[in-house]
Amino acid sequence: MNSTLGQRIKLARGKQSQGAFAHAIQISKGALGFYERDINLPNSEVVLKICSVSGVNIEWLLTGLGPMRKGEVRVGTHEPAAAPAAWAQEDFRCARLEEKLDRVERQRDELMDENRRLYARKDSLMEEIAALRERVARLEARIGRMELSSGCEPLPDPLA
Repeated sequence: MNSTLGQRIKLARGKQSQGAFAHAIQISKGALGFYERDINLPNSEVVLKICSVSGVNIEWLLTGLGPMRKGEVRVGTHEPAAAPAAWAQEDFRCARLEEKLDRVERQRDELMDENRRLYARKDSLMEEIAALRERVARLEARIGRMELSSGCEPLPDPLA
């Protein structure tokens, strides 16, 4: 029996009215209706109250597996056909997540390679800048010597 959490909450409520059951678990009737129609999911506190008030097994309520009530034995209804279907669904989900993880890891590797290339290019540019600064300094010194030897006044610094 493949059931939803909402359907199992409704089964746990049994013949009790929504209003009475909602009052017993200290939530509004509207909230209970949303849970039973699978529009909203109850928080853990509400789930525990449902189990406490109705006597259902928390594993059954959350997963639909195992006996509905503590101490019950499910004869021939342990859902052997549903379990493989649930496993197949989980296998599919797992495969999708593995594909996504592979894609993210490939993107990360590509970004790391790009970072390495950029750092190498940056180092190359820094070396080039250092060489150009040395060359500019030598040229400025040479110009200064030429000005002194010719007796001309030094040229004004265009950057000053």
